[in-house]
Amino acid sequence: MLKSSHCPKQPVPDARVSTSGATSHKRSRRRGISTLWIVIWVPVLLLMLAIVVNVANLWLARVELENALEATALAAVKEWGSGGSTAGPRDVGVTYALANCVRSTPLAIATNLHPNPAADNPNENLTCVLGKSPPSGNLIFGAITEDDPLNPITFNAGVAAGCIPAEVLIDVYNEDGGTNVDPRKFGIFYDAGPAHLSIQSVSLTLPVMSPSAYFDAGQPPEVSIATVGADLLNRNNPDPEPKDVRGLDWDPASGGLWTCPNGNGDICFSFSNPVSGGSDRYRTLTIHFTNEEFTTTNDPLTTDFVRFGASVNRLKTPPPPPDPGDNNDGDAFGNLSVPVQVVFYNSNTGTTTTASAVFVNIDKDGDGDFDDGWSEALVSGAGGGAPAVWARAIVPVVSPWCHFCGIDFGPYYVSAAATAVYECATGRPRLIRVDKYICDEPTP
Repeated sequence: MLKSSHCPKQPVPDARVSTSGATSHKRSRRRGISTLWIVIWVPVLLLMLAIVVNVANLWLARVELENALEATALAAVKEWGSGGSTAGPRDVGVTYALANCVRSTPLAIATNLHPNPAADNPNENLTCVLGKSPPSGNLIFGAITEDDPLNPITFNAGVAAGCIPAEVLIDVYNEDGGTNVDPRKFGIFYDAGPAHLSIQSVSLTLPVMSPSAYFDAGQPPEVSIATVGADLLNRNNPDPEPKDVRGLDWDPASGGLWTCPNGNGDICFSFSNPVSGGSDRYRTLTIHFTNEEFTTTNDPLTTDFVRFGASVNRLKTPPPPPDPGDNNDGDAFGNLSVPVQVVFYNSNTGTTTTASAVFVNIDKDGDGDFDDGWSEALVSGAGGGAPAVWARAIVPVVSPWCHFCGIDFGPYYVSAAATAVYECATGRPRLIRVDKYICDEPTP
């Protein structure tokens, strides 16, 4: 018979107490690990968020910059489509740029206008360089050419642009000023163009000034019809008895006056845009020609030309600075950028086309002082291409993240460009993708 053991009973551990202690320890360890991961990942996530915010901000800034430059290029080239100086179209482009914002800041660009462009700079660009110093954007004017098989659409800033395949030079020479009529003061030379285009009229419009500059109709304009020697004003005219008119019937209307209409010859004058102060004061003088008579031989030595004079009054660059003493002389026309408008008659279609330019002061003797009494305006489209404007800019962009955490990010820079061309056939501007850009740094 077995007997029960008298071994002492061992205490049984409380399972609940043991489990609770282990779990509490594990939870404490987990909380420590979670805190560690939070400490590690929060800065990483914040950095990633900052990067995403910055990238999105830069992307939006570039989109806004590109849209602004497209509007700028379209507006500038539309204004320039009829040809002439780029000064006005550049101002229009700058105005459109300022009307557009990049990250809430108006886009400021430079006109990039050269004040005295050389002959190899027909589009008056000041520089081809674009830096980050404000205003860090500019406009480059040029022509679209299509004569390069490797780059079918080329933008060339050194090629004269225009829709009219003609070249007309208008000059003014008067070194001593004065208001009397000098019949040799103005010259018009039709240097190049197709056979179906003739010059119908040329208009000169004096700027709005105080006191008002004006042409005096009380002193009737004159055509230089006297026999003169061959000299610089008529390009050393090789005719046996050189005159200051060639290819045109210069007979006056009557009594030695070239009033319109002129049933005797091909030339007459009219005035428009009256100014206050007298019944004979006008801002605009127009010399008219019979259709199909003022044509070109495409040779400057034999082409049609005419010299004439009119009374110019109160045309002077205002001081200061400085007072150049250019009262009514040839320098005043270039210093004040007096505009010229040429109307061509197309004998094939019976229609007219208008082109414009402005006078530029010419340093005729090359001494650098531009006080020779000589200015020129060139209406040119011959041999060039369709007018085009290349608008470009580099702008700083401040990170919005700086406003949240006080950390200095940037500034970053975004750049963009847009090119617009003026379609001569439709008279409308459009954006264009260019294969090659040519812009050689202009002569200082």
